[in-house]
Amino acid sequence: TSAVLIIDGQPVTAEVTGGQRRTQLRYASPKPLRGVVSVGVQIQDLATNAIDREVARFIIAGTTFIEGDIDQDGRVDGVDLVLLARAFGTTVGETRYDSDADLNDDGVIDGKDLAVLATTFGESL
Repeated sequence: TSAVLIIDGQPVTAEVTGGQRRTQLRYASPKPLRGVVSVGVQIQDLATNAIDREVARFIIAGTTFIEGDIDQDGRVDGVDLVLLARAFGTTVGETRYDSDADLNDDGVIDGKDLAVLATTFGESL
């Protein structure tokens, strides 16, 4: 069995212990983690069964998100644009209204919110 721990998309050196039924990965980050952290594993057993997936995503306490990061994943990207587009033209109380997409908190998701997102598009933590 081989196991690799992935932090924020990068393989890291982790202590691997355990046996055939249970594997434990221990990791001590050399520097404090910040923002949104993704944790993944790549595991292959002796029978060539493989797993390669993200197993957790969490936000470090005290993280301040970039304006326009609607899904709070640490970056302003196409996903945020799609979320804004889905709610575009709605007002508070309507079914498709998404308060996270109301970037200027005026109760309407419109071009003003799109302008806020556009100013930070492409930025990440």
